[in-house]
Amino acid sequence: MPDRGVFIRGIYSTALTKLFMDLDYKIVFPSPQIRDRFGIPYQNNLLSKDITINDRDDKQGISIKIKKEFYNELSQSDFEMFPLTLEKEPYLIRLNSNFNVNDIYGGEVIKSNKEKNYSLVKLADEDNKERSKFSTNLGYFDSFMKKGIKRIFQVRREDFSSHAAELVEGYTLPGDFLVLLPEADKVFISKKIYDSQERKRLNELGNTLLEEKDFGIICRTAAKFAKKEDIERELNELENSHQKILKLISKMQDTPGIIFSISKSINLLFSAPFKKKLDKIRSKVISTIHNHHTIKSLSTIKRRMGKYSADDTEFLDYTEDLVESIKRLDKEKIETFYLENYFERIQEGKWMRINHQKLSGKNFHLRGGKIKSFKKMKDSHIEIELRREFESGGKYDGLDIPIGDGDFALSTYKEGQWYYLNEYYSNEGKLKGKYINFNTPIEISNRSINYIDLEVDVIEKSGEKMRIIDLEEFEQLFELNLISQVLYEKIKNLLDNLGSNHYFS
Repeated sequence: MPDRGVFIRGIYSTALTKLFMDLDYKIVFPSPQIRDRFGIPYQNNLLSKDITINDRDDKQGISIKIKKEFYNELSQSDFEMFPLTLEKEPYLIRLNSNFNVNDIYGGEVIKSNKEKNYSLVKLADEDNKERSKFSTNLGYFDSFMKKGIKRIFQVRREDFSSHAAELVEGYTLPGDFLVLLPEADKVFISKKIYDSQERKRLNELGNTLLEEKDFGIICRTAAKFAKKEDIERELNELENSHQKILKLISKMQDTPGIIFSISKSINLLFSAPFKKKLDKIRSKVISTIHNHHTIKSLSTIKRRMGKYSADDTEFLDYTEDLVESIKRLDKEKIETFYLENYFERIQEGKWMRINHQKLSGKNFHLRGGKIKSFKKMKDSHIEIELRREFESGGKYDGLDIPIGDGDFALSTYKEGQWYYLNEYYSNEGKLKGKYINFNTPIEISNRSINYIDLEVDVIEKSGEKMRIIDLEEFEQLFELNLISQVLYEKIKNLLDNLGSNHYFS
């Protein structure tokens, strides 16, 4: 494979950098920390971002953008040189993405709200798409347009499962060094190019190249490293694509659909076992505290940690720097010190949030609760029992039992467990039913419980036999290639052996 470049940013960047470097990828424009840890330069001979990786907004995984031509190469070789597949990493979870970043569509507004200033845009004909709760044919445009209006849209962020793609009206054409702007007629220079002489060079070159053109360009940050002939070549390629798009638009059918595709987008969720694997990979590069990536991904709210004037992640960074500086002399003692301080907040009566991530793309914050009891197991995992109180009205999901005034649940969560138990009680303490939720292994931070729901559940009404519900939706996850065969068989085995587990007795 010829040299290929990957651009990586986010809380998983050290571990992912090692994964890709082990497959001989070049790291394009690495961050200062990555340059220091791997001893690589900011700029090498390779300037092309064949793969771009960023954190998801919720930090529970990553968003990947792959150039279309390179994605096709990977596909032809069955992704042998791509490390993040379900076959190689069975505890990854893939969220379905139909609309790739930078792809251009003809779309029709099917719903809008002037007061809330948004529009929902149909991007694909429903007759040509299989309907599923794990998929969408919609884009979200953050301005009001009247229902029925048809426009050209470009995908700014990919969709994932039922979560609509984010759109902009019109389109631009991004390259490695330039962005072609169909609606402009001048040269713009990236704000990240600070050198005045370099800005002058690019401005003069851009104006020369735009003579007698009917579009504008942005000179991207990478342009400062590019030779004149490289910039000229890329502009010609972008202009050819622009002319092709204009012809395609002129021949468009009067129905929503794809016009031009530039990249392939992949949206991945990281389960607890995969985060632990990334911990091990990262530890080969730099000192890494137990549960590093769980702590990082669940510490999205800046909160001070106990008596220290630092938040969870700042204190984590400091602790790991300290461990690195003493070269493992007292690594276990320092790690224990950090984790004891991190989990110090877990005490009886403290409130815990519950992050219930769905593969439909939605992240539900279930009714949290106060810690009733907690203990550290022999395997060092934490087990927490929450008392969760409910207001009357509605019914318990799956059980179809009315929620009464003063009802409460006792919910037990064990770190690393593939399920958890809810026991629902009336105000008088009478058991109304049990609900066992199946999920990826539970993560416990000092403020929240986190997992990815796997759709299938087990219920047991008081006085009745337990039964499995929503099994067909779990089966669909596997059929759609959203989960690996390893993960699928793990849950099937748990379901097949319900009677041997004390939670189900």
